[in-house]
Amino acid sequence: MIGLRSLAKRIAHLVIRLLFRPAILSSLPRSAGAAVCLTFDDGPHRQNTERILRILEKEDVRATFFVKGKACELYPDLVRAVVAQGHEVANHGYSHLAPNEATLAEYVADVERGQRVLEAVVGHRVPRLFRPPYGRINVGTFLALWRRGYSFILWSTDSRDSYITEPDDVVANVLECPVGPGSIVLLHEDYDWTVEALPAVIAMIRSMDLRFATLASVRSFPVDVEVEFDAEEEERCA
Repeated sequence: MIGLRSLAKRIAHLVIRLLFRPAILSSLPRSAGAAVCLTFDDGPHRQNTERILRILEKEDVRATFFVKGKACELYPDLVRAVVAQGHEVANHGYSHLAPNEATLAEYVADVERGQRVLEAVVGHRVPRLFRPPYGRINVGTFLALWRRGYSFILWSTDSRDSYITEPDDVVANVLECPVGPGSIVLLHEDYDWTVEALPAVIAMIRSMDLRFATLASVRSFPVDVEVEFDAEEEERCA
């Protein structure tokens, strides 16, 4: 039996999805047609990022990388290599926090810090696209970040590469989700089995007459957002 607190959370998430639908993307817009977006979380990775880039270059595929600010500071050249190859980079927070691991102010500050680090590394402003770590966000953090101009990028196809260790299983999970026109595919940079599975994942998607795209190539996102707050709340959540 669902408890009252759990039911309230579900209702709150449903309301957010209905009221703020343009700010939450879990699949590509219909205008993207047969496009699929490969997304890679938790990088850059000291070894695997370069391996992934070589595969994507060989296959002539562009992807979207949701990077951690802390890792960007460690490996800035890898972030710049991702951008130089024509891929998209976006914010995955600085410390990869879940909402229950920080106060509202701490969580928002972590996301903002991740955005600043990312922009400093690439040398220009980037759209405020945020993928919440673990795909989890509560009502308070959502509203605070939405007011700061963030769009929230989730996924429709989970490779489950965080839970399995066999490349064939990664490919099978992508197929079974299933993948199709408009899919946003969740992958991770820090697993060897994901890298090993990537060529087969690309081949499988291509065999379905689908093409690859980045988020920005199929939907426009503002780079600079004018957002106004009252001074008291700005100070509390910074």
